[in-house]
Amino acid sequence: MSIVAGHISIGHEAPILSDLTFEIPQTGIMAVIGRNGVGKSTLLKSLSGIIPIKSGSLSVDGDSLTGMSGADRAKKLAFVSPRIGNSGFLSVEEYVSLGRYPHRGVLSRKSNADEAVINEAIKSVGLDDLRTRRLSEMSDGEKQKASIARALAQDTPYLVLDEPTAFLDIAARLSVLKLLKEISAQKSVLFSTHDISLAAQLVDQLVILDETGIDISPCEALMEKSTLTKIFKGLNVEVQAPDFRINII
Repeated sequence: MSIVAGHISIGHEAPILSDLTFEIPQTGIMAVIGRNGVGKSTLLKSLSGIIPIKSGSLSVDGDSLTGMSGADRAKKLAFVSPRIGNSGFLSVEEYVSLGRYPHRGVLSRKSNADEAVINEAIKSVGLDDLRTRRLSEMSDGEKQKASIARALAQDTPYLVLDEPTAFLDIAARLSVLKLLKEISAQKSVLFSTHDISLAAQLVDQLVILDETGIDISPCEALMEKSTLTKIFKGLNVEVQAPDFRINII
């Protein structure tokens, strides 16, 4: 089972990337990297069904994503944005509970099973002691973990995150990335990032986006193919193995 894209074109008004064909497995962790404006966020939102694809085919576990209802799609994929939006007045527990709506509806009461999933999601991201704390009173790193917990409570096989380490200090970035690595043992995790060196030490594969399209490969293979040089073209830098250190030359 997997997400399969066949010759898709993506974009808001006009396509910004076209003829993309690739597959996202149901377990493991992958990082999307590329320059600003190349289409990383657009790709992730397209895979999550937030932005409709322009052409091509996109399926999740054999079912067409474009033909799914919003509720069915929300049972397959959970999307995490870099910001929590206007939810700062909610407590951690209230915010994480939003992840159960695709399974129980907005007006129905939480069941014991819902409560168990919510509690486990909060515990798994290390926020059990802060479950009654309002999001507006938390650090950026804690808010990001709350967002991940909400997505975990959604109980989907695929977790898609748009720059989950943006706005975080180095300690918080490491903590979030290590958490995503742990989650990937049970489900597929796909996230965009600018932290190439950190991500390359944790992910199974890197997804390289540039104006010519997409390249998905294990980190070692990308080093051998010099694919990463596309991202830094014209900047006089080199990427060194094995830790993907970026050196100015």
